[in-house]
Amino acid sequence: MTRIKFISCQSWLPAIFIIMVAAFTAGCAPKTPDPDPRPDPLLTREKPFGPTMSFEELLDQTLNRQYSSPETIFEPDDPPPHQGLMVINREKPVLTLARSVSSFAGGRDFLAAGFNDGNISIWSGFPCPIVTLPQREPVKKIWWDGQSPYICASGQNMSRAHIYDLGRCAMVGDIAVEGAVEVMAVSPGRGHVALVDQGGRLWTGSLNEELTQRETLRYAPLQVSFTPGEGVLMIADSAGWLILWATSDYEVMEQALIPGGPFGKAQFDGPVLLLRNSESNDFAAWDIPAGRAIEAWSDRGRFILENEVLYYMLSEEKKIKKMLMSKPEFMVSVDSQKMILEILDLDGQTRYYNARSGNEIDKPLELEISDRVETSVLGDFTWAGARYSLADPVLVTDKWALWSRFISGHGHYLWWSVNPGMKIKDYEGELPHRFNIRSEIPPDWTVLK
Repeated sequence: MTRIKFISCQSWLPAIFIIMVAAFTAGCAPKTPDPDPRPDPLLTREKPFGPTMSFEELLDQTLNRQYSSPETIFEPDDPPPHQGLMVINREKPVLTLARSVSSFAGGRDFLAAGFNDGNISIWSGFPCPIVTLPQREPVKKIWWDGQSPYICASGQNMSRAHIYDLGRCAMVGDIAVEGAVEVMAVSPGRGHVALVDQGGRLWTGSLNEELTQRETLRYAPLQVSFTPGEGVLMIADSAGWLILWATSDYEVMEQALIPGGPFGKAQFDGPVLLLRNSESNDFAAWDIPAGRAIEAWSDRGRFILENEVLYYMLSEEKKIKKMLMSKPEFMVSVDSQKMILEILDLDGQTRYYNARSGNEIDKPLELEISDRVETSVLGDFTWAGARYSLADPVLVTDKWALWSRFISGHGHYLWWSVNPGMKIKDYEGELPHRFNIRSEIPPDWTVLK
């Protein structure tokens, strides 16, 4: 027989009262703000030397920061949008990577930039983001192929090179020779060091030991590297000679003259040697194990160091948007005898149009300006009973209108104006190509994407 236990009022009333008071107090008590989240630690088990970034991530981040997406032109702001000119064009973007740069070593997927304060920032797959010269002086030269875990650098004294282990993010030695160092490399296992000085002399040895002079090269060295197994030293020079040395006795194993020179840059990319012609910038590629030329591939772009600013010009054209400080203004003049329109355009260039046909023409040999024509910010005007349009709307909202003028070789110039009373319309990301300025002749349209 099941027994039911009853609880007396004396036992459960106080419990209910306590629960009600607690709930009421919790509801009326002021909320305490959540403590500020602690910042992510700079040093972690996964990144013991601080946060790192690959070279591809650096390029993507810089591109997004310095260039706006073209699609953003269709996003009007409230308050009023930017009243200046915008330009959309296909071009090779030039990215500003760093300032106060004194030297660099870079390739398809890596970059080491040396600064005036002695720091060397590294973008690669290695866990080390930065190393520093012991004297805290401007970095004059960096030697690195992006594949070896060892990077070498010199300060003011170009005959002394400091060697850093990118796996441990620490300096592991230095080398001193009589003349300035031109190129150098440390083998992957630190068993061998090779350098060529300004006299073309090849020096070899091991880390933190006195080096031995081997040979004198005929042409300026461009790159020196060791094979992964450290059995072969490879040197490429400006004439296109690839010389292979056995590290056991430093006897020449093989020599090959690669056609396409003279060369200004060399890069060992695994078993392939990439060379860039110093005059045409064309690439040549050599399969080292097979001993033959293969189809070359170009870099993603090229580095430019000017006035201590390191730039990177992408090799692939992209549609980008740029903001200009100038206002959308046209100046239209007319030669009424020859029926020719002279237009000072948005890019500052003067163009000429046949007033009857509306087509652009070459600059006339003689021109007598007789009239000036008022032109609105919308790029439209009327002369001799004919209406002309230099621009077309691409987006009309209840408040704003976005206008576009295409200039061949320059791209699309765009600007916002107050809606002059037009119906709301969206051309769905299309941009006009107006090759004829007569208003009754419609423009061609192209999709932005």
